Amino acid sequence: MRHITFILSVLLAISSSPVVANNDPYTRMLPVVTPVLTPGKVTPKTIDRASLSRPIFIVGDDPLSYRWLKARHKKLKALNAMGIVVNVHDIAGLNRLRQYQLPVYPVRGNDFAKAFDLKHYPVLINNKKVTQ
Repeated sequence: MRHITFILSVLLAISSSPVVANNDPYTRMLPVVTPVLTPGKVTPKTIDRASLSRPIFIVGDDPLSYRWLKARHKKLKALNAMGIVVNVHDIAGLNRLRQYQLPVYPVRGNDFAKAFDLKHYPVLINNKKVTQ
Protein backbone atom coordinates (compact mmCIF):
# COMPACT_ATOMS: atom_id res chain seq x y z
CA MET A 1 0.00 0.00 0.00
CA ARG A 2 2.92 2.35 0.68
CA HIS A 3 4.03 1.90 -2.92
CA ILE A 4 0.61 2.99 -4.19
CA THR A 5 0.60 5.96 -1.82
CA PHE A 6 4.01 6.94 -3.23
CA ILE A 7 2.74 6.65 -6.83
CA LEU A 8 -0.24 8.83 -5.98
CA SER A 9 1.93 11.47 -4.29
CA VAL A 10 4.20 11.62 -7.35
CA LEU A 11 1.17 12.01 -9.61
CA LEU A 12 -0.14 14.84 -7.46
CA ALA A 13 3.21 16.61 -7.71
CA ILE A 14 3.30 16.14 -11.48
CA SER A 15 -0.25 17.43 -11.80
CA SER A 16 0.82 20.82 -10.45
CA SER A 17 3.39 21.17 -13.25
CA PRO A 18 2.30 23.09 -16.33
CA VAL A 19 1.68 20.99 -19.43
CA VAL A 20 2.60 22.48 -22.77
CA ALA A 21 0.33 21.16 -25.54
CA ASN A 22 3.14 20.44 -28.03
CA ASN A 23 5.51 19.03 -25.44
CA ASP A 24 3.27 16.89 -23.27
CA PRO A 25 5.48 15.22 -20.64
CA TYR A 26 3.17 12.20 -20.54
CA THR A 27 4.11 11.29 -24.12
CA ARG A 28 7.33 9.82 -22.73
CA MET A 29 5.33 7.52 -20.45
CA LEU A 30 3.43 5.93 -23.33
CA PRO A 31 2.49 3.30 -24.23
CA VAL A 32 1.15 1.97 -20.95
CA VAL A 33 0.02 -1.64 -21.06
CA THR A 34 -1.25 -3.62 -18.09
CA PRO A 35 -2.07 -7.17 -19.26
CA VAL A 36 -3.39 -8.19 -15.83
CA LEU A 37 -6.17 -5.58 -16.08
CA THR A 38 -8.79 -5.62 -18.82
CA PRO A 39 -12.11 -3.88 -19.39
CA GLY A 40 -14.92 -5.86 -17.79
CA LYS A 41 -17.49 -6.31 -15.05
CA VAL A 42 -16.38 -5.57 -11.49
CA THR A 43 -18.30 -6.82 -8.49
CA PRO A 44 -18.46 -4.12 -5.78
CA LYS A 45 -16.46 -4.97 -2.68
CA THR A 46 -15.03 -3.58 0.50
CA ILE A 47 -11.26 -3.59 0.77
CA ASP A 48 -9.37 -4.30 3.94
CA ARG A 49 -6.75 -1.60 3.44
CA ALA A 50 -6.07 1.85 4.73
CA SER A 51 -8.12 4.51 3.02
CA LEU A 52 -6.49 6.46 0.24
CA SER A 53 -5.99 10.16 0.80
CA ARG A 54 -7.92 10.85 -2.40
CA PRO A 55 -10.41 8.77 -4.40
CA ILE A 56 -8.97 7.18 -7.52
CA PHE A 57 -10.53 5.72 -10.60
CA ILE A 58 -8.93 3.28 -12.99
CA VAL A 59 -9.74 3.33 -16.70
CA GLY A 60 -8.25 2.52 -20.09
CA ASP A 61 -8.50 3.74 -23.66
CA ASP A 62 -11.48 1.53 -24.56
CA PRO A 63 -15.24 1.86 -25.21
CA LEU A 64 -16.32 0.57 -21.79
CA SER A 65 -14.15 3.13 -20.00
CA TYR A 66 -15.52 5.95 -22.16
CA ARG A 67 -19.13 4.99 -21.42
CA TRP A 68 -18.29 4.71 -17.71
CA LEU A 69 -16.57 8.11 -17.65
CA LYS A 70 -19.38 9.76 -19.57
CA ALA A 71 -21.93 8.49 -17.03
CA ARG A 72 -19.83 9.36 -13.95
CA HIS A 73 -17.62 12.34 -14.78
CA LYS A 74 -19.68 14.80 -12.69
CA LYS A 75 -19.51 12.50 -9.64
CA LEU A 76 -15.78 11.92 -10.12
CA LYS A 77 -15.19 15.66 -10.42
CA ALA A 78 -17.23 16.32 -7.24
CA LEU A 79 -15.13 13.71 -5.40
CA ASN A 80 -11.91 15.30 -6.73
CA ALA A 81 -10.96 11.81 -7.91
CA MET A 82 -7.68 11.14 -9.67
CA GLY A 83 -7.62 8.91 -12.74
CA ILE A 84 -5.13 6.15 -13.41
CA VAL A 85 -5.02 5.08 -17.06
CA VAL A 86 -3.70 1.52 -17.10
CA ASN A 87 -4.01 0.75 -20.81
CA VAL A 88 -3.34 3.48 -23.38
CA HIS A 89 -1.07 3.33 -26.41
CA ASP A 90 -0.59 6.90 -27.54
CA ILE A 91 -1.18 10.56 -26.78
CA ALA A 92 -4.36 10.54 -28.88
CA GLY A 93 -5.84 7.92 -26.54
CA LEU A 94 -4.79 9.89 -23.47
CA ASN A 95 -6.32 13.04 -24.94
CA ARG A 96 -9.61 11.20 -25.57
CA LEU A 97 -9.70 10.43 -21.84
CA ARG A 98 -8.83 14.03 -20.98
CA GLN A 99 -11.98 15.28 -22.72
CA TYR A 100 -13.89 14.65 -19.48
CA GLN A 101 -11.76 17.31 -17.76
CA LEU A 102 -10.61 14.99 -15.00
CA PRO A 103 -7.00 14.48 -13.94
CA VAL A 104 -5.80 11.29 -15.67
CA TYR A 105 -2.29 9.85 -15.60
CA PRO A 106 -0.82 6.93 -17.53
CA VAL A 107 0.50 4.39 -15.03
CA ARG A 108 1.06 0.63 -15.30
CA GLY A 109 -1.59 -0.91 -13.10
CA ASN A 110 0.12 -4.05 -11.80
CA ASP A 111 0.50 -2.66 -8.27
CA PHE A 112 -3.10 -1.45 -8.22
CA ALA A 113 -4.34 -4.82 -9.48
CA LYS A 114 -2.44 -6.62 -6.75
CA ALA A 115 -3.24 -4.20 -3.92
CA PHE A 116 -6.97 -4.06 -4.65
CA ASP A 117 -7.36 -7.61 -6.06
CA LEU A 118 -8.53 -6.33 -9.44
CA LYS A 119 -8.80 -8.09 -12.78
CA HIS A 120 -11.03 -5.58 -14.57
CA TYR A 121 -11.77 -1.89 -14.84
CA PRO A 122 -13.24 0.77 -14.93
CA VAL A 123 -13.49 1.18 -11.16
CA LEU A 124 -13.70 3.82 -8.47
CA ILE A 125 -11.78 3.23 -5.25
CA ASN A 126 -13.09 5.39 -2.43
CA ASN A 127 -13.77 4.98 1.30
CA LYS A 128 -12.44 1.40 1.38
CA LYS A 129 -14.82 0.42 -1.41
CA VAL A 130 -14.27 -0.67 -4.98
CA THR A 131 -17.26 0.04 -7.21
CA GLN A 132 -18.04 0.18 -10.85
